Amino acid sequence: AGADYLSIARLAKNLADSNFSGAQAKLGALFTNVSLNSVNLDQQTSKAKFFIIVEFDPKLLRLL
Repeated sequence: AGADYLSIARLAKNLADSNFSGAQAKLGALFTNVSLNSVNLDQQTSKAKFFIIVEFDPKLLRLL
């Protein structure tokens, strides 16, 4: 769960951004596709629950 829709959208954007400044060296292009499929606000907790699909480049995992 995320704090709100904006924080989840920011996460998806950052994962897909190969120039994201917070990415570890050489891992900016690790995630090749990011799809935010659904976001729902939980009425009891006021947190956003989401479903996200992340595809990655397996060659870059070897660098970890």
